Amino acid sequence: MKRRMITGLMLMTALFTGISLTAFAEPQSKLPLIKSKAAEETAESRADRAETDEDTDGGADRDAGADTAAEDVCRNTVFTTSARMQEMMGTSDSSWSVLYLPEVERSYWNFCADGEWDRRELPMNLVSNAYRNLEMFLDNGYLLDYQELADYAADYLERKGEADTYYQILTDCLKNPYLLNKPQADVTDYTYNGRDYSAVFDPDYYYETNPELQTSIGFNPPELLRHFVEKGIMEGRRGNAEVDMDAYIAYTDGEIFLAMAGVQPPGPVPCVTKYSYSRANYYGKLLGHYEYPDMTEEHTVIPEEENAADW
Repeated sequence: MKRRMITGLMLMTALFTGISLTAFAEPQSKLPLIKSKAAEETAESRADRAETDEDTDGGADRDAGADTAAEDVCRNTVFTTSARMQEMMGTSDSSWSVLYLPEVERSYWNFCADGEWDRRELPMNLVSNAYRNLEMFLDNGYLLDYQELADYAADYLERKGEADTYYQILTDCLKNPYLLNKPQADVTDYTYNGRDYSAVFDPDYYYETNPELQTSIGFNPPELLRHFVEKGIMEGRRGNAEVDMDAYIAYTDGEIFLAMAGVQPPGPVPCVTKYSYSRANYYGKLLGHYEYPDMTEEHTVIPEEENAADW
């Protein structure tokens, strides 16, 4: 049902074309549900496809495809700097407004200490304070080393003595594809480090619409999904026939536009009515990667080593 609802949202492509943003005032009434056709091919026909790849040397290149997928991932590199903020505000001082930031960056800047706005590496003090948004920041392209986060999570667990919600979020973020120096992900036909991408990815469609991958990877669904998550998303590749991410991006940004329509920014340039500069953020939002509906407890900062015995 969740998958059908997600794919149903994409039908707004036709509705969006040529229609003003006021069409988003009642979006749910304009988005009928459809059934996704991803993964309908039988195992037998997939086996036939794989055998065909072997016969055409596509399968012989699968090991090389795995090596290709292990290269550096594609990340967002477009950020709003403090200099750009001053330019949009028409001022040279630091009294800027977060109204000039896309929504994801707005959260980041709100958590940053003075002088950290232009940083692209996530300091651990920001991770501690903005842990609910950490997944979103990583998808936006901010850099954090896998081992640093793993050590931080392990130290927290040792001090706290229980795997609470804060620890859960930290360990969930260790599955993020954009962490620096991460180990190779565990990938199946539709899951990446345990995360289900079946609503936005069909290996058959991805194989057929990307001829160069037929040579470099072959019909190898897990490696095709690895390519899609680590590279294809940020390259703007489409994962299946049902989900039009350009339409979803327009829909999401349209809702932000309506929410901010009555806000008058203090500078000469209109405020930014975008969710993010990163396509990965839109996928994360669509797939619910930033939602923790059962989270009720508040995070308490762990004391220094000399006071840890109190925990």
